[in-house]
Amino acid sequence: MNVLYFYSYKTTQRLCYVLQILEERWGTRIEMIEDWERFIQLNEPKLNYSEQIDEGSIQIKPHGLLFNQGIKFFDFSELETDALAMIFFLLSRYEEYVIAERDMHKRFSAKSSYLYHTKRLHRPYTDILIQNLKHKVNKKYPLFNFKNNQFKSEFTIDIDQAFHYQQKSFRRFVGANIRDALKLHWRSVLDRKLTYFHLMKDPWNIYADLKQKSKKKTTLPIFFFLVGDYGRFNKNISYKNAAFQQVIKEINSWAHVGVHPSYNAGEDLATIQTEKTRLEGILNKSINHSRQHYIQLSLPETYLNLISSGIKNDYSMGFADEIGFRAGTAFPFDWYDLINEEITNLKVHPFCAMDVTLKNYLNLSIEEANEILTDLKEEIKKVNGTFSIISHNESLSNYAEWKGWGMLFLKYWD
Repeated sequence: MNVLYFYSYKTTQRLCYVLQILEERWGTRIEMIEDWERFIQLNEPKLNYSEQIDEGSIQIKPHGLLFNQGIKFFDFSELETDALAMIFFLLSRYEEYVIAERDMHKRFSAKSSYLYHTKRLHRPYTDILIQNLKHKVNKKYPLFNFKNNQFKSEFTIDIDQAFHYQQKSFRRFVGANIRDALKLHWRSVLDRKLTYFHLMKDPWNIYADLKQKSKKKTTLPIFFFLVGDYGRFNKNISYKNAAFQQVIKEINSWAHVGVHPSYNAGEDLATIQTEKTRLEGILNKSINHSRQHYIQLSLPETYLNLISSGIKNDYSMGFADEIGFRAGTAFPFDWYDLINEEITNLKVHPFCAMDVTLKNYLNLSIEEANEILTDLKEEIKKVNGTFSIISHNESLSNYAEWKGWGMLFLKYWD
C-alpha cells in the first residue's frame, strides 16, 4: 500500500477524520508528521498542510476549522481555499448546527445550504474536491497508486403504508369514503370498496411483482418499514396486523429490511428503540438499517439516538425539498459527532433524489424527472460513487396520481 506523508503542526480529531476519509477513498495510508525538519527531508509523496513552504510537497494552506473546537458561525466562503476544511464542513454538516431556520416539519432546507447558494448542490462537490486532490497528487507523483472505486447503484423503498385500502379499520374505510365522495373522487370510492371486499387487489400491494423483478437485477433493494403508532403523519396500519407482518417477513426473505422511524421519532430515543424492537420481533433478527420518516433528520439528536439504539447504517442524508447532495457526496461515510468531537461508527448512506421531491415539491413531469435522474446518475459516475434514490410502494404502483412514475423509477434499479 502506498504511503502519503502528511505534515501538520497539530493533530486533531477533525483532521484525523478527513484523512481517514481520504485513506478509505484512495486505498492509501496517510502518515502524520508534526516534525517540520523531518518532513522537508523526505523524498516521498507528501502533502503540506501549513503556511510553511516546501517545494517538494503539495501545499494546502489551512483555514483553521480543522484545528478548532466548538461550533460557531463564520463566512463559509472562507473555506474555498482549503479543500480539507471544506470536506469536513460538508460531511460533518457543520452548517446545520449554526443555521437555525427549519421548515414546517423541523427539517433543514436545501435552500439554507451553502451548496445551494453556490449552485453546487446538484453535483457531488465533496467527491469532486477529493478527486481534484487525487489528481494533484497523481500529477506530482505519477508512480503513486490509488484504489479504483466502482460506480454502484442502490434502490431503496419506504413503506409508509403497506396497503392503500386493504386491512384498514371499518372506521377508516367509512371516513375515507366520505372524504373522497365529498371531493367527487368516485374512482377511489369504488376501488376502496372492491379492495375492502376482496374483489380487487390492493393497488399498493406490489411486493410480488417487485420480487419477480429482483430476479433480473444485480442489486437487492432495501425496504424501510414504518411500524410506529398511528398519528397525523403516521398512517400505516398496526404493526400487529397479520397481513402486514406477512408482507414484512416475505420481503425479508429476498431483500434487505430496515426500520423507518415514525414522525418526530428522531428526537425521541425511546420511540426509536420501541419501533426497532417491534420490527426485530416480527423478523426475529437484529435490525441495523434505518431511514427517518419525512426525512426528519435533526443533528446531532437523531444520529445520537440511532447510535444508542444500535443502528449501524442510516439512509436519511438528503433533502425532501430538493434533489442533490446534502453532504456533497455520493459515497457512504462515517458520521462525525461535532458535539463530542469524535468519529462515530454510524455509517451514513446519502441519497440524491426522492419520488415525492420530483413530483410534488418540484412539480416535474415524468419526462423532466427522467432527465434530472439521468443527469444525477452521470454526475455520480464521474466520481464512481453510489447512485441512490428513494421510492415508495405508492409511487411504484403506477396507480392514480402516480401513473407512469413507477416505470420511471424502476428504470434506475440496476
